[in-house]
Amino acid sequence: MRLPYPFNSLRRPVCLMAAWLGLSAPLAPVGAAVAGARSAARPVAKVGAYYFDGWAWPHDPHLNGWRNRPAFAGRKPLSGWLDNTRGLMRQQLLWAHRDGISFFIFDWYYGHGRPLPLNHALYLYHGLRRHVGVRYALLYVNVGRFVIPPRRWRAVVTFWTRHYFRDRSYQRVNGRPVLVIIDVSNRFLKQFRGYDGGRGRTGGANRALAVLQGVARAHGLPGVFVVGGVLWGEAYPQAKAFPSFSWLRGLQVNALSEYNYPYGGGAFNGPRPYRYLVQVGQWAWGRFAAVSPLPYIPVVMDGWDPRPWKERAAGKLGWYRRTPAEFGGFVRRAIVWVRWHPRMRLSPPPHRPVIFIEAWNELGEGSYMLPTVGDGNQYGQALAHALGVAR
Repeated sequence: MRLPYPFNSLRRPVCLMAAWLGLSAPLAPVGAAVAGARSAARPVAKVGAYYFDGWAWPHDPHLNGWRNRPAFAGRKPLSGWLDNTRGLMRQQLLWAHRDGISFFIFDWYYGHGRPLPLNHALYLYHGLRRHVGVRYALLYVNVGRFVIPPRRWRAVVTFWTRHYFRDRSYQRVNGRPVLVIIDVSNRFLKQFRGYDGGRGRTGGANRALAVLQGVARAHGLPGVFVVGGVLWGEAYPQAKAFPSFSWLRGLQVNALSEYNYPYGGGAFNGPRPYRYLVQVGQWAWGRFAAVSPLPYIPVVMDGWDPRPWKERAAGKLGWYRRTPAEFGGFVRRAIVWVRWHPRMRLSPPPHRPVIFIEAWNELGEGSYMLPTVGDGNQYGQALAHALGVAR
């Protein structure tokens, strides 16, 4: 997701080593039959993959200047650089379902009353009659010009409820549709300061969340399951900067998570082994388990390499070298972590653990696992093996 630094440099996760070597499986062509993509086994965890739609039209600025460079030619998806038709969206769903992904989490941007190309993939998904077993949820990107003005909040959540939350394909937890907010630890609190007369740090935010819940119930839903994203460091956080979460005890969200953490161990130049990103992720999970008053959904970053967009942190441009085996191992560790921390689970057994992956298709930042020219479906296969999905 290409956003201004420092926010952009905050948000991408990774993976670790496994005991097997992933080999590419034949890929279904665009428009392949649904039956050919069905998984033979139930995944051992529910996986939500973030979906960034910066690939909606030929001259999209997210593609300009780098997609035809030989150094990055391998990132081209097997379905092509664009995902701007229903047929191409259906292909994404076929691949995701085959790999064991339960739902996409579409990055959603407020357009001030106008449709945005950044939401185009969501429109395509919503226009399909069948979704091949892959559900969806929204990630509200409350950043910069995409922030919903407080005066428009009720209208927007009403739109979400009518058009998405009541959809049978929408992802739910205990019957409630899931809404992820990318930053409740800082921006959401500030954006609604004064929305409730300025009473306390969380007063305005809670008023906004109460409006959200009230609108959902007025439309026949039992409420909304709100996952709050926590930014635990804007640039390159150190351990001492991790929040205590004492202020979160009064915030009316249901669980916590994050988007990514590429510089959680500090800004750096040049390449690093993927294992460093895994270590940062696991450290963050441990801190959440130690101090969070709420359940937590661990995020697995499947890579980070922002060289196409030249995104820097503190003036430094760094990236991680990854392999499918390391990614698969990181996914396994996330699943085991949830099982070992029952207080962090969204729902007790027999409900499956829930993890997030960042991301399905962050091509410009090197956080992607969809089938590409360079990797084939090795990363999808690594996920499928980690989830115990027979192929």
